[in-house]
Amino acid sequence: MTLDLTPIHGFPKDILPEKIKSIQIIKGGLNNRNVLINGSYLLKEYLPRDEKNDPVRLRYFREKTALTTLTKFNFLPNFLISSEEEGKFFIARSWLEGRIMNPAVLEQNVDNLVTTLSSLHKQRYSSETDYDYFDVIERYLREYQQRIKDQKIDFPDTESILSFYNLKREVLRASEVTSHSNRIHGDLVFSNIIYSAQKCILIDWEYTTSGDPLIDLAYLITQNKIPLELEKRLINTYMQQNSLEIDPQRLAVYKNLINLMSALWYALQSIRLFTSMRTHTELSISSSKFAELAKQSFSQLKIK
Repeated sequence: MTLDLTPIHGFPKDILPEKIKSIQIIKGGLNNRNVLINGSYLLKEYLPRDEKNDPVRLRYFREKTALTTLTKFNFLPNFLISSEEEGKFFIARSWLEGRIMNPAVLEQNVDNLVTTLSSLHKQRYSSETDYDYFDVIERYLREYQQRIKDQKIDFPDTESILSFYNLKREVLRASEVTSHSNRIHGDLVFSNIIYSAQKCILIDWEYTTSGDPLIDLAYLITQNKIPLELEKRLINTYMQQNSLEIDPQRLAVYKNLINLMSALWYALQSIRLFTSMRTHTELSISSSKFAELAKQSFSQLKIK
């Protein structure tokens, strides 16, 4: 039986294994395409999405820098090879056998995950691709302000959102004791955390930067809807492992800002899809569903 090579059509030959016995398409994020070759060789192609605000080149270099700089640590997959030519970017890494994180797995492995995050947050390398994490919110706000003008959608006005955002940022500035240059992952959804060989491994480093470790903790808690009791265990374990105290007010503000970022993203997806009368192909979600998610998120933040 002839092997179908269509999934790797256009991939550079020098990044492919010499012998290809099997090919499997792996569902990945919205910004990439993943192909598993020979059951152990994962090849990732970085796809352009929003070149003005989120260039594919930066996403690729952030991940490549993390995989090559942090190679001695066991909380990343093994980097194999990369390719960048003619505006196309690829990274090959080892495939991870394991379970995608979920509340049940986390319940049994809080210590393991905190050990991984603590090791990461102790790293302080800098990169030219680093960015201020909350620049993303400001970028979303600018686009929201432009797009909301001509839309008959029951979303909060820009002034209300901006007022909420500025208030939260001011609280953070007032409680800042020191500047943070810790390495953070930046995208800790459960699907980017693999429990493998009794440790937690982080994948998809496209949004890593330097910043406050509380950003990672807030993102982890809010974007995975971690139950309150499990959240308390997670935070207490993190404080114990790192011999520090976490200001609950500061963490709460970060959680609000991460939720605001999600609300704006949902709103923008809704407006973009409504304008083009399309459905989000990767997520199979319509404009009205995104609008519903945005309204729920804004309501939870008490932004009207």
